[in-house]
Amino acid sequence: MALIDQIRNDIKFIKGSSDAPLVTAITFTTPASISPTVTKTIKGIAVKHFTSIDQTTGAPMAGKTSRVSIAESLLIDVGYPTRNADPKPKVWMKGHYVSFVDSTGLTYSAVITETIPNEMTGEIVCMLGDRS
Repeated sequence: MALIDQIRNDIKFIKGSSDAPLVTAITFTTPASISPTVTKTIKGIAVKHFTSIDQTTGAPMAGKTSRVSIAESLLIDVGYPTRNADPKPKVWMKGHYVSFVDSTGLTYSAVITETIPNEMTGEIVCMLGDRS
């Protein structure tokens, strides 16, 4: 097995393992523009915090940041669409919905505002915004 294959397997195992610290169930739902609607739940890492960094000064400031980090292969395994329909499909999940239970026991629902895929390792980080 090549090193990159081992890295991909490790990421899938860590993100998808219910025994790993910080791993939680994350539910993904396609937007109305994708028919039929698909809803799937996988394991991943979800983060929500209320401190940001001022981009001009580097000083900490108040502001909500939330994101999920998952292995794309886990979504593919359960039949969830992660890529657009271009001739060379790219990871595109902007506008999809995400929900997870936070550390206080409340369900946090959000919309994906940006996807940051690592095409080498198969990891996807989804930046989240408030669901309107």
